[in-house]
Amino acid sequence: MENDFRRKPRRAARRSPPPSSSRSCRSCRVSIEALHRGLKVLDVGCGSGRALNLRASAFPQSDFTGYDFSAEAISAARAEAARLKLQNVRFMVRDAATLGELEHYDPITAFDAIHDQARPAKVLHSVANALKTDGVFLMQDIAGSSHVHKNLDHPLAVFLYTISCMHCMTVSLALNGDGLGAMATTEVLKFVRELPASEGVT
Repeated sequence: MENDFRRKPRRAARRSPPPSSSRSCRSCRVSIEALHRGLKVLDVGCGSGRALNLRASAFPQSDFTGYDFSAEAISAARAEAARLKLQNVRFMVRDAATLGELEHYDPITAFDAIHDQARPAKVLHSVANALKTDGVFLMQDIAGSSHVHKNLDHPLAVFLYTISCMHCMTVSLALNGDGLGAMATTEVLKFVRELPASEGVT
């Protein structure tokens, strides 16, 4: 098994990546080494800040910012940062759909947050504007579909539909949002791609 594992990367390395992938890899400045040297990092939908505080502790030369629209979550994030005596992280109550920042951050992250947004397309548009020209956006979200029949074999489908109805979709609709919910992540990307340039990410 060890020999098989070692051979696979070599075979993959000989294949030329698609042009778009190649361009993004060449332009990417975000790495562990770069974080040690110092980058400006934004986390959208940071919640209580656990992940961001952990990164701020690991990379003291970088500056970290966390935005969330929950004042309670931001208060908890600030309290933890103060307890850890972190000087390189700040947390603010902000609507990610209206960041209004241009080419300011090196990487921007969003962990399990985009599907919750009232206006996900505007959030992604704001993220695109806030990234530096060679910046990177890392988005992690639920691998679900808004089509029930596509989720029949999903091992966490019942749990995810429950939290989607009781929290994710409800929060969005309460703000007159799109109400995509946790099980619409696949459609979120399709939804954004089909928007006019003036409304979504270009």
